[in-house]
Amino acid sequence: MTAHLGDFGIAKLLLGDRSIVSASMAGTIGYIAPAYGSMGTVSKMGDVYSLGILLLEIITGKKPTDPLFNGESSLREWIHEAYPASLLDVVDQSLLKDDLNAEQRSEVSAISKCLSSIIELGLNCSASSPMERIPMTTVVPKLQKIKREYMSQLPSSNVYIRYVSLEH
Repeated sequence: MTAHLGDFGIAKLLLGDRSIVSASMAGTIGYIAPAYGSMGTVSKMGDVYSLGILLLEIITGKKPTDPLFNGESSLREWIHEAYPASLLDVVDQSLLKDDLNAEQRSEVSAISKCLSSIIELGLNCSASSPMERIPMTTVVPKLQKIKREYMSQLPSSNVYIRYVSLEH
C-alpha cells in the first residue's frame, strides 16, 4: 500500500475555489476523482476525494485497484454497502485484536469507534459528486476530533504509548 505524493496537491495549480479542465492527467488510477478521470476537471475537491480513498485504503487494507473491484464495483461502494452494520467485514483484521483481557476489550471498543469515524470521514471525502464532499478545512478538524476522542477512551496507562505511536 503506497500512496504517491503526486496524488495529492493537484489542485495547488488552481487559484481560489475555481476548477479547470486539464488536457493531461496526473495522478494514480483509483485515487483521482471521477470528474478528473472522466472529464479532466481539476478542483480542490479532487484532492479531498484522493484523501478519502487513502483513508478507506488504510482501514481496509485494500487498494482501490484490487481485483475485487471490477466493473461498477469500487472500494468506496464496497465499504459504503457494509457501513455501518457490517463494519468489521471490511476492516483490515490486523487492526483488531483477538484473545483480549478486560482492559484490552475497552481498547478495542475505542479502536472500533475510531475506525468507524475514519470510515465515515473517508466516505464523506470520496463522494462521487464534488458538491457532496466536505472541504479540507472541515476534514482536518474532524481528524483531530477523532484522534482526541480515541485518546480519551484509552486506559490512562496506554495513553502516552499510543499517542507516541500515532504521531509516528
